[in-house]
Amino acid sequence: MSGVLGLRDIPDVERHVAAWFDGLALAPPDRDSLVLHCIAWACRIDRALPPEQALAPVLDRLLDGRLASLIDECATDLPKVA
Repeated sequence: MSGVLGLRDIPDVERHVAAWFDGLALAPPDRDSLVLHCIAWACRIDRALPPEQALAPVLDRLLDGRLASLIDECATDLPKVA
């Protein structure tokens, strides 16, 4: 099955989510897993929101927090340079 998942005000959820993580140096399997996980979040959020509320602002706040967390994790994994 192929196609594009659109929810509310986001015409392509996969592309929307993936764009948040494009700048990170993640192995493709790790990035794919992260994107799929966040798409699942988008679907759950979509079901929980009232019909008149936009999805993008809510999802973007969540993705921003996840991105910040990943950046922090990457920074702590780097060796310290004197």
